[in-house]
Amino acid sequence: MGRVPPTYGLVLWVGYRRPTAWQGSGVEIPPLTAPELHELIGRRVRHYRSREGVSSPISLVVLQKLFDASVGEIRMVLKLADDLVRRIVASFRASVAEQLPEATSSSEFSERFDQVLGEALASGALPDALVETHVRNMIEEQLGALSLRPKEPKFLNMLGAEGEARAKDHNEYKVKSMQDFSSNYLSKLFKMNLLHRRQAGRAVYYRLRGLPALAHSYGLLDKLLLKD
Repeated sequence: MGRVPPTYGLVLWVGYRRPTAWQGSGVEIPPLTAPELHELIGRRVRHYRSREGVSSPISLVVLQKLFDASVGEIRMVLKLADDLVRRIVASFRASVAEQLPEATSSSEFSERFDQVLGEALASGALPDALVETHVRNMIEEQLGALSLRPKEPKFLNMLGAEGEARAKDHNEYKVKSMQDFSSNYLSKLFKMNLLHRRQAGRAVYYRLRGLPALAHSYGLLDKLLLKD
């Protein structure tokens, strides 16, 4: 197998834990903790770096937000981080192309691009403000592409404020029946990877996961509601 590009990618060289219990064995394997996430990122950087002193291009502050939104699913954290790095690099390339519309050679373009990237990474990681601007743009684009019904962002926003919900809470969300709430909200959005599900005895609880969790933390679900 060839070397994976040194951004994030899939976790191929180190084991990971599933965020939910393995079925059938009676043994629950918990998700990674925040310190374990930080250690994993450090190990990936050390493994793939081309020189000493290289750090993660995304700060641990932003990675922690991605981790919290993922509910401990490391694959999601790495996928989101990889998408962000690619988006930011693409924006740098577009910016350089605008600055040098008549570049005489590819080396001139590459030299300017390296300069821009080097300036952005002067402190070791991309500035949090820059990364979070791209986080917001990514959330808006990807949630918008889902074409959610107007009542679904409203539900997600309410769930984000409440924390968790189960089917019997349908009255609080102004849904007529438990079956309707379970089938057309909780189960449906869970299958779309927008909710996390946990079981406690016979009760099943749902909470925001991934993009909706990030959107709620940045106040973007409210913005999505205003569009409808």
